[in-house]
Amino acid sequence: MFYHFPFFATQLSFDEIYIDEVFKEKLIRNFSNPKMHHAYILHSNHLDTAIPIAKACSCLLFCQKRISNNPCNECHACKKIKQNIHPDIHFTFPTVSLKSGKAPISDDFIAKWRSFLSSHTYFTPNQWMDEIAEANKQGNITHAECKKISSKLGLKAFEGTYKISIIYQAELMGDGSNRLLKLIEEPPEKTIFFLLVKDINALLPTIISRCQLLKIPLPKNEQLAHILTNYCDVPTESAEKLAWQSKGIISTALKMFSEGQDEIVDIAIKWLRRCYSFDLQSIGKMVDDLNTLGRQKVSQFLTQLIDIFHLSFQHMHQNLHIEHPNFAFIQNFSKILDPEKIDKIQKSINQTAYQVKRNAHLKIALFGLFLEINNQLKMFNQ
Repeated sequence: MFYHFPFFATQLSFDEIYIDEVFKEKLIRNFSNPKMHHAYILHSNHLDTAIPIAKACSCLLFCQKRISNNPCNECHACKKIKQNIHPDIHFTFPTVSLKSGKAPISDDFIAKWRSFLSSHTYFTPNQWMDEIAEANKQGNITHAECKKISSKLGLKAFEGTYKISIIYQAELMGDGSNRLLKLIEEPPEKTIFFLLVKDINALLPTIISRCQLLKIPLPKNEQLAHILTNYCDVPTESAEKLAWQSKGIISTALKMFSEGQDEIVDIAIKWLRRCYSFDLQSIGKMVDDLNTLGRQKVSQFLTQLIDIFHLSFQHMHQNLHIEHPNFAFIQNFSKILDPEKIDKIQKSINQTAYQVKRNAHLKIALFGLFLEINNQLKMFNQ
C-alpha cells in the first residue's frame, strides 16, 4: 500500500517541492536562462523526487503567467502538466511484455502511467513496476520505444515553445541508447531532454558526457519532518522518527507512515529498557504483541535494534550529537556498553533475524534474544 497525500499531486511550484535550497536555486537559474543546456541527467539513488522536479522544470518553461521564479499553477499549460497530458511533454518509462507479443512502448501503458502519477507524487521504480507487472518481473525500455521517442520529437510543438522528453530510468534503454545518443548529439530545435537515472553507471559514457549532470540531494531530516507534519498531518514526534528511519527518502517515509512503522522505534527502545531491568512480565507481553504483528514487523523491529546499537557505538567513540528522535536514550544507553558487548549483541540480533526468515517460532526466538541481551548487559555491569 502507498499512502496518497493529495497536496503533493497538485503542486508544481519550486517553493513546494522539498529539496535542498542550493539545488533548487541551481534549477531555477538553469531554466530561467534562454541559453540553457538541452539535455539533463537527474540522478538519484531512489528517484522519488525526480518526476516532480522534471515536471516543475517543464512547467517553468511552459507557464504563461510565471510568478517570479515559479509557475502560476493556474494557466492552460500548468493545468495540462498537472494532469500529465501536455501534448509537448513526452514520457518514456519502463514497460513489460504485452500479451500480443508485440514489443511494448510507453504509449501502451500511458493511461496507467497518468493515473499512477496523479496518485503517487513521490515513488520508487519498484512501486511503478508493482503497478503494471507481476511480482519480481523486470521492466525495460525497448528499442521500439527509442524509435518512438525519435519520431515524436521530430514533430513540431503543438502548444508550447519547447518539446520535452522525460525518460524515467533512462539507464534501462539498452541497445536503444545509441539512437538516443544521436538525438542528443543533434537534437531537433527547441527540444529538452530529462534523463531520470538511478544507476548512472549503466548509462553510455558518451550520453553522460553530452548532458548536464544534476545530482538530486536528499532533504535533511528536519526538512522531511516539516513536510510530514505540515502537509501530511503526522504528529511532530512521529514525523521526526519517520524522517530518521527513512534516512531522508520521502517515498520511504510516506510508506512507513501508511504502515504504522513510526511505532517500531518506540517498541525497540522499550524492549531494551526491559532487557536491562530484566522485566520478565513486560517482556512476555511484548513478545506476545510482536508475535501478533507478524514476521515483517518483527524484522523491522530487529533492524531498529541493530541501528540503535550502531548509533550507540558511534556516540561512545566519537561523542557525536546524532540526529535521532531518541538521542537522550542513546546517549545514556551507550554508557553501559563496550565494543565487545555491542558486537556480541549485534550477532545475536542477526542470528534471530535469520531464524525469523527461516520461519522459526517467533516467541521462542524473541525470548531467546531477550535473555542473550540481558546476559550481555548484566555481564558489563558486574
